[in-house]
Amino acid sequence: MVKMRMLRNTVADGRPVEFGEIVELSKKDAEILRVRGKAEPFDENGEDAAEEQAVETETATAEPPENAMRKPPKRRKTKKGK
Repeated sequence: MVKMRMLRNTVADGRPVEFGEIVELSKKDAEILRVRGKAEPFDENGEDAAEEQAVETETATAEPPENAMRKPPKRRKTKKGK
């Protein structure tokens, strides 16, 4: 059994639970709710258990890559009247 802190009102273990409530769930139910963003692991020692499971993520800049800023191709001259 795993203790989880609820991040949304939902149903867990067949009963309604509310935001902020600490519930004890099976590992399977806890993982389902964690993946769906409805719960996070809770540590009784006051430490955030989610920090221990943190995964390094990449960050992206808001600027486009240099090759994305190409000039549009020039229009070809056409022969008029023929």
